[in-house]
Amino acid sequence: TVRHIVVIRDTPHRAPPYRACVIRALAHHQPAGRRCAMPRSHSLGVDPAAIAARRTHNPRVTLVDLMKFFCSRAFCYPVIGGVLVQKDIAHITRAYMTTMAPYLARALDARGI
Repeated sequence: TVRHIVVIRDTPHRAPPYRACVIRALAHHQPAGRRCAMPRSHSLGVDPAAIAARRTHNPRVTLVDLMKFFCSRAFCYPVIGGVLVQKDIAHITRAYMTTMAPYLARALDARGI
């Protein structure tokens, strides 16, 4: 049987030119994170799995929302702490996930998972 169902909220989505923006910013010695940030309202789409997890009253279902590690209240950043966040439109890089692992583990531990 399934003891726990963990739903991790979807990552921000980026428009395809974000990589070119990051490369240009770095070439001009500009902070790529700020220079290439996208408005949060354009980056976060509807996440049906997260909505379903919030609406269920099943104690086996847990929603983990890590958006505070991707976005401020206004913007989502392509580079955080010198690490490229996403490798394409919707997938995070291994390097960024490595920095996120302790926070994900903490979120799961707090829920007894």
